[in-house]
Amino acid sequence: MMYNEQRIMNDLRRHEGVIYEIYLDPLGFKTFGVGHLIKDGDPEWEQPVGTSVLPLRVNQALKQDLAVAIEDCEILFKFEEWTDWPEEVREICINMAFNLGYHKFKKFVKMKEALYARNWTKAAAEGRDSLWYTQVGRRGKELMDRLEAV
Repeated sequence: MMYNEQRIMNDLRRHEGVIYEIYLDPLGFKTFGVGHLIKDGDPEWEQPVGTSVLPLRVNQALKQDLAVAIEDCEILFKFEEWTDWPEEVREICINMAFNLGYHKFKKFVKMKEALYARNWTKAAAEGRDSLWYTQVGRRGKELMDRLEAV
């Protein structure tokens, strides 16, 4: 499956921001880079908040997290169906999966139904009708406007 990985990563950097040190996210979890949640087993696990993180490590974590978001979408949207969608639709879904995670994204039942029906306008309307949309500001507007324009 081909994705424009660079374009997706650029969008994610713009939407998430990039921080080259360990910080606490709004929920109090240690994070760095492009919204990378530090997990047990990560080299940064024992490092204190404020510790610098090299750009190479930030990019490595971003690529790993992006691979997870892509895999989540391939599972969530049934690979056979997913591969037939326009690249733009897949990239929007990947962005949302990156931001929300699999378990929260799978709760977008009406949006998912509209995507399966290839009704991009309805899918965008369903995305706008969510708490996520109100929480992510310009990111939600941009993604749903792009989806509606497909």
